[in-house]
This record gives sequence, C-alpha cells and structure tokens, in this order.
Amino acid sequence: MIRKWKLLFVGVSCIMGTAMAQNNPILLFPKGAPGETTKLIEKADTEGGKTGGETVLRVTNVSEPTITVYPAPDEVATGAAVVV
Repeated sequence: MIRKWKLLFVGVSCIMGTAMAQNNPILLFPKGAPGETTKLIEKADTEGGKTGGETVLRVTNVSEPTITVYPAPDEVATGAAVVV
C-alpha cells in the first residue's frame, strides 16, 4: 500500500513540475465540466465597485475553467502554495 502512495506521489510531482515550468493555463475539466450540456459565452464585468482603489473584475459564464501556476523564483521558493 505504501509503495502505491509513493508511486502516486512521484507521478503527481513529475506532472506538476512540468506544468509549473510552462506557466500555461491548465484546464480543470479537459472533457468539459461534469453535467454541462451547453457552452456559454464568457463575460467580463467591471461595472462593480472598487476594492482598495482598484476596479473589481467579475468573470461569468465560464465554460472552460483553468488554473495557472506561477512558481516563485528558485532562490525564495519554500514549497508552499496558495490557491485563489
């Protein structure tokens, strides 16, 4: 059982290392979101308010959600991560 977990950890580490090196968006649902039957047109709205003096950008109708990894420079990287 432990051997399977080690193999899984190594595999995920290799995949994430490759993904982090490229800074390309990664599709969260490559075959489409579960249960989604239509493709919506993405909209951006800046009509909201301001927070900290900056305009708030709201994006709606996202049919292809992605995540992008921005790794810290090697000299300050600690291995910690933040997902927003």
